[in-house]
Amino acid sequence: MGPEPAQAAEVTRVVSAGDEDNPYDLHISLSFLREARKAALRRESISPAGQGVRQRDLIFRESRNLLNVRMDVGLLPDVGAYLYLPFVIGATSSLSFDEGVDASSSSLLRDGVLPGFGQNTFGLDAPNGRPFTSPSDKLFEAPTRQGLEVLAFGFNWAMFNQRRVPSEPTWLVGAEARVDVSKTMRFDPARPTANTAVGPGYHQLLVTTMASRRFGALEPYVGGHYMFPIKTASSPFERQGQGGDAFSDPQQRARVEAGLEATVWARPEAAQSISLELRLHLETRFRGLARSELWQPLSGSSACPTDMARCRPGLDDVDLDRDGEGDRNPGITRSPTYGIFGGDLGLNVRTGEHVRFRGLFGLTAEQARHLSDGRSGYALFDAPGRRVYVQDAFGYALFLDGALLF
Repeated sequence: MGPEPAQAAEVTRVVSAGDEDNPYDLHISLSFLREARKAALRRESISPAGQGVRQRDLIFRESRNLLNVRMDVGLLPDVGAYLYLPFVIGATSSLSFDEGVDASSSSLLRDGVLPGFGQNTFGLDAPNGRPFTSPSDKLFEAPTRQGLEVLAFGFNWAMFNQRRVPSEPTWLVGAEARVDVSKTMRFDPARPTANTAVGPGYHQLLVTTMASRRFGALEPYVGGHYMFPIKTASSPFERQGQGGDAFSDPQQRARVEAGLEATVWARPEAAQSISLELRLHLETRFRGLARSELWQPLSGSSACPTDMARCRPGLDDVDLDRDGEGDRNPGITRSPTYGIFGGDLGLNVRTGEHVRFRGLFGLTAEQARHLSDGRSGYALFDAPGRRVYVQDAFGYALFLDGALLF
C-alpha cells in the first residue's frame, strides 16, 4: 500500500503488507524529544491557631533529552509491527530554595532529609560530590543520567481503513511491550555518581487505540492507551504502607487525546503536503508507588546501617519489609491519583513518496497534590502537618521526527 498523505493522519498511519501494488511497507525514523518541567514544593505546618498551612520551601526543576530510533514493518494487510529504542542522552534534576527560603529556614534541611540546616554548607551537589555553599540558592543537584531506557516493540491492526473504504474511518488497535533491559535508576548519597542509569525498574504493557476520519482537508482523531507496570527482580518499588493498605505496585497510567490535522497545501501527484496539527491530551496517574520530585534526596545512604551516623531518623529506620529492622529509604513514595493536562501544536511535512518530517511543541499542567498519600508509614513527610504538597507544576516538550518510507 503506497503512501498517500491526503488519506491518513500521522497518528493513524497504516503500515501494511501483501498489497498488489506494494508488497510491504518499511518505515525507519529518528526522533528527538526535549522535555522540561518545574514544580513548587510547599510544606505543611500547624499555625498557632491549630490550622494547617502550606509554606514555601523548594522549587524542583528537571529536564531530559532523548533520541529514539524506530522501525515499522508491514506483516499482513493492515497489520504492522514496530520496534523502537529510546536513548536518554541527558537527564538531570535539581532543587532550589523558594523565594524567602534559605538554609536556615528550609524544612527539608530542618528535618535532615539533606544535611546542613542553619550552616554555610548544605545539601548535595552530586556531580561534584560536595555540598553547596552559601549564598547558593541550590541545595540539590542530581547526577546526569543517560542510557537506553527500554526496549519497546508492538503491533497495530487497522480494523477499518478509510483508504480502502472511503466511507469508513481509520481505526487502529494495538498492544505494546516496553521491556526494562537496562540498569535500574537508584541514588546513593554516599556514592552520588555511581548510578547514572535510566531503567525504570519495571516493564510496561500497553493497550492502544486511535481513530481518525478525513473530511476534505480536515482529519480529526481521538484515541488513547492504558499502561500496566510489571516490576523487575531488581526493582526498588518495595512494599509500603500499614496493614491491609500496604502495596508494592508502581502507578498505572491512562491517557486520552483528541486532535485535528489540517492539510494547508498538497500536491498529490508528487506525494507532497504540509499540514498543521493541534491536539489536547489528558493523562491520569493512579495511586501507586512512584519516583517523586524528592526521590533522590529521600534515598538512603549505603553507609547505613553499618554507620548509624549516616542513617536519618524517620527515613532510614522504618521497617518496610517487616523483618524487625529498619530499612534504608528506597526513595519511592506512595503517590495519590492525579491528572496531567496538555496541548500540542505541530507541523507535518511530506517532501515526497519516501520522506516525511514532523514537529510538535507542547505544554502541560499538573493537578496539585500531596507528594504521598498519607499511608506510607514515613511520618516525617507523610503525617498531617508535615506533608509535602506539589503545586504549580508545568512543563514543555519539543518533538522532532524524520522518517524514510519504503
